[in-house]
Amino acid sequence: FQFTIRLQEAMEQQGVDAVFLTDPTVYDRNYVEQGGSTVDGTYVYSVIQRFEDTSIPEMVLYRQWLERVAPGSIPNYYGLFAWSAARLFVQKATELGGDLTRPALVQALKGVKDWDSNGIHAPMAIGAKTTPGCVKMFQLKGGSWSQTSPGNFMCGSLVDSGVGG
Repeated sequence: FQFTIRLQEAMEQQGVDAVFLTDPTVYDRNYVEQGGSTVDGTYVYSVIQRFEDTSIPEMVLYRQWLERVAPGSIPNYYGLFAWSAARLFVQKATELGGDLTRPALVQALKGVKDWDSNGIHAPMAIGAKTTPGCVKMFQLKGGSWSQTSPGNFMCGSLVDSGVGG
């Protein structure tokens, strides 16, 4: 997020007045604190739920454990997906029981569809190795993030970036 702040500061210095839309890596308290008024108004497209959403028990659990193991830590996009990946590993390892091997785990993961780690992120087809087809929009206003898109997630066809094909 530090480079995003620098870009936004340069845009502000040049008098650029534009809607700033970026990826969810800036959905971070440090971005808000370090960017100050320069970053106010930023839009983020996200495949995760808001960290502040206490209506999602899994988000509450993630935040509780983060505070328990690393007091004062700031939840972020990468940490949430580490939590989700650990949950998926434990689930599949438990299902495999005494047959847990790397090939068996990889095979089990190929069948995972609609993984949302108990609702903390958009459903993902892990086995298909595709990006989620659902997002939501957040906007930073007055130092706090709020959802600006309707409903839970907006879902549709995946966008082909043209990379790797």
